[in-house]
Amino acid sequence: MDPVKGKKTSTTAPQSDILVGATFLGNFEFPTTIKNIMEQNAENEGIRFITYNSENNAAKQLDQIRHLISKKVDVLILNPIDFKAGAIGVDLAIQAGIPVIGINTSVDTAKMQCYIGSNDIEAGEIAMKYIAETLNKKGNIVILTGITEQSSQLQRAQGIENVLEKYPDIHVLEKQSGYWSSEKAYQQMESWVKKYGEQINAVVAQNDEMALGVSKYLKDHHLTNQIHVVGTDGIQDALLAVKNGELDATVFQDAEGQAMLALKAAKILASRGQIARSYLLPYRLVTKENVDYYLDKRMKEQ
Repeated sequence: MDPVKGKKTSTTAPQSDILVGATFLGNFEFPTTIKNIMEQNAENEGIRFITYNSENNAAKQLDQIRHLISKKVDVLILNPIDFKAGAIGVDLAIQAGIPVIGINTSVDTAKMQCYIGSNDIEAGEIAMKYIAETLNKKGNIVILTGITEQSSQLQRAQGIENVLEKYPDIHVLEKQSGYWSSEKAYQQMESWVKKYGEQINAVVAQNDEMALGVSKYLKDHHLTNQIHVVGTDGIQDALLAVKNGELDATVFQDAEGQAMLALKAAKILASRGQIARSYLLPYRLVTKENVDYYLDKRMKEQ
């Protein structure tokens, strides 16, 4: 199935007779973009859509799943916080006869009917390969990871390691979690510059919000042209930073494609139809040379 272009809700939308519940992991820009697109387009797909924000709290997300089950939703869409803990919620839904679609982040279970997202190992590989080539295959880097035990953090880390094995002259000075946060990334970069100074040649950030925190620190301290920075997700502010030369690159992930595929899949499952076990949309490297195309695409999602 190819990604389907979304359309804004209109007064001619079909009657909404399918009830879909969704819980999203927190106030991070990329999953929030997915949620917003789904909310804007659900009625056009004949779906009544209930959404919750679990605020990065696994216990809260489990309570939200229980609440959605009690509302007898036809389909549960899960953007899980924790790779392992999220499987408990999937079990509860399946036991209640409710099919589950995972979106953007996954869980450690084979019981979901479908997973829609992108291959986060690929994202880590693309980002790390870009930095390796930018550094001419040698240099010192620091790595900002996401929240521990989320599937995207685990898989992007694996992708980075896959590439590092091929470049023995690239050395990792340190890796720390920036918790997907620009503020925490700013603070971590401040600590690293104090500790390593000019030894740092590049920063690999597992998402764009952290990359933007690093970029802001470098800009505030007049270091923008001295340390290379790459992020992942292709959020709008990161694309603008690439365009303006404040960020070297990002790895674009298709929010609209994931959102619309999830709505289409929910409709099919609610009608007891058959869908594929997974739909993985490709990542794309974005640099100053091609940023305008992806910036236009992202701005149309807003």
